[in-house]
Amino acid sequence: MILKLPFKKWFYYKEKPVEIILNIGTLEALCEDLKIEFWQIPDSVKKDDTGFSSMLLYYGYLTACEKKFRKPKYSKLHAIVWFNYMSVDEKKKFALLMTELFGKISNAYKSKKKVEKN
Repeated sequence: MILKLPFKKWFYYKEKPVEIILNIGTLEALCEDLKIEFWQIPDSVKKDDTGFSSMLLYYGYLTACEKKFRKPKYSKLHAIVWFNYMSVDEKKKFALLMTELFGKISNAYKSKKKVEKN
């Protein structure tokens, strides 16, 4: 999904379209960078929601770059600015991406439980 993310200019912020892809690989890379296990994600979100979300936004950007075979132009500092100054509509889009991702994970976990019980 393409989000219009803010970039800081001299005294103002200008929005540019940036593609973000969230999938399980994105979460795995994020967990490796944060040095946490996959099951510790909810605890990490509770401790630092803004930090986790901005890093998830950055790794979503990296995933999109990998998919298109492009070298990333932006850094983690850009992702912090993106998340902190993102418009309300773009935050809603990002929240939708996050709920879709975590919904897929929880559905996979539930279906695994059903298979194990049978």
